[in-house]
Amino acid sequence: MPFGARSPEELATGLVKSQIRRDESRQSDIEKVKLLEEGQSISEHFADAVIKAAQDLEEPNTRPGSADRRPHLST
Repeated sequence: MPFGARSPEELATGLVKSQIRRDESRQSDIEKVKLLEEGQSISEHFADAVIKAAQDLEEPNTRPGSADRRPHLST
């Protein structure tokens, strides 16, 4: 939640920026997985990155009042 928002527009802008940062991080993780398909080496933190990416995908669906916009991952 953006602090210091003085109007609904400032609040929305802060929320959008936060969403963009999460989406960029998620896209970076997906690109790293795609590199593995191309035969690139596996990072020592690969398992942690996959777990974090899965949690990030689940997060929007577990917030109170959020609509299901993304598929749930089974564990």
